[in-house]
Amino acid sequence: MIQEKLYQKYLAWRHRENHPTLYAERFIDFLKKEEFFALLVDIWCGDGRDVNIFAKAWFISLWIDYSEKEISLAHQKFPLQKFEVQNVEKLQFSDNSVWAFFMINVIHYVDQKKALQEIFRTLQPKGYFFIHFN
Repeated sequence: MIQEKLYQKYLAWRHRENHPTLYAERFIDFLKKEEFFALLVDIWCGDGRDVNIFAKAWFISLWIDYSEKEISLAHQKFPLQKFEVQNVEKLQFSDNSVWAFFMINVIHYVDQKKALQEIFRTLQPKGYFFIHFN
């Protein structure tokens, strides 16, 4: 990870929990209009702030994060959901295997070029990618 110090500050501050779930809600609305019913991957899910939002919408979802600690916290909160430790700079998915990615305030912590190359390598040609950053 390129911005390790910044990421450690993020973990200490835990500001993500204070962010609204509005982005997840809007992405869900968009995907429903597109009649989306495939795999959605939340990149850097943290301790699971948006998990409940997507789960209530009945999406097939996978939650990934760089931190084993964050994945453990999320899994404790949402034991029925699937979580994995993964690095966005080297995703463990086959080419063109993911139909949608959701990424909130992550891109400035990683090597942007590597992360985006991995996302577009694994994203279906007609897949969806929601990205937000400050």
